[in-house]
Amino acid sequence: MMAACGGYGNAAGGGPSAGSTTVPDGNAGGGSSSQLTVGIASPANGARVTVPFEVKLESNVPLGAPSTGEHHVHLYYDTRTPTGPYDLVYGKSFTVKDLKPGRHTILASLRNADHSDAGPRRIITVVVVGAGATPTNGSGAGGSNGGGYDYGGGY
Repeated sequence: MMAACGGYGNAAGGGPSAGSTTVPDGNAGGGSSSQLTVGIASPANGARVTVPFEVKLESNVPLGAPSTGEHHVHLYYDTRTPTGPYDLVYGKSFTVKDLKPGRHTILASLRNADHSDAGPRRIITVVVVGAGATPTNGSGAGGSNGGGYDYGGGY
């Protein structure tokens, strides 16, 4: 599921969202982070999901493969900082296939084409439930904001 720069897993893409919170950004290159946005549209923060599930992203900039020169997103799991293994997302969605049951954070970090931090980040928490449990798919559950965390920078 996770990768270092160069990619692993299912690459797709997205933009800012309901259901997530902004995290302080690092704004390493790519202009002012206040002009760039990334968000997690679904699942909603706190959603109960079963694997596999889709993470839908939003951004105010086009997302694409690094070879296009466009931004893309790194998804990190169970961390509040964009460090360690990640999944690459080149479009508006990504299918998460291998999280174990339990509580997990998902951190979306907007990246420049060269994989450097573009600044904006969003983080949510989901609970992965086992087979037979009733998930809440998180799309629209609990209102438009869902209560994620907005980390604009500094991590």
